[in-house]
Amino acid sequence: MRARLLPLVAAALVVCCPVAARAGELAVVVHPQNPVTALSAHELREVLLMERQHWRGGLRIYLLLPESGTPEKDLLLRRALQMNEDQLRRHYLAKLYGGEIPAFPGTATSAAAARRVVAHAPNALAVIDSSAVDATLKVIRIDGRRPGEAGYLLATTR
Repeated sequence: MRARLLPLVAAALVVCCPVAARAGELAVVVHPQNPVTALSAHELREVLLMERQHWRGGLRIYLLLPESGTPEKDLLLRRALQMNEDQLRRHYLAKLYGGEIPAFPGTATSAAAARRVVAHAPNALAVIDSSAVDATLKVIRIDGRRPGEAGYLLATTR
């Protein structure tokens, strides 16, 4: 009897008690009409740190980041910025109070919310889970690689 119940109990635990989610890969996405198709890891870092705030055409970049505490934000911090959340927050505060940036970057509560913003804002750049990319977005290559390719910067393993 116990041998038959064990698989049922295990299945119930998987369904009702999920383990913490992990981000697989992140995609850097822009509006399809944005002329940018690729960024180096250095250029991406400049955008994420708001050291570069304008596209080459002059439009201000509207940066949209994953919510703090999410697997996506943790992966972005670790891979692209080599920082933790507190270090990034202090960086933005220094830039804000120094008059270098008008505001903190936007925060997307979900990939769907980020998709909606980017699909309607030609100057937006968002970082989302690559599984959430659809035809309304253009994926930017980072160091010549896209999500799913070997050596991609924003993958859990490189």
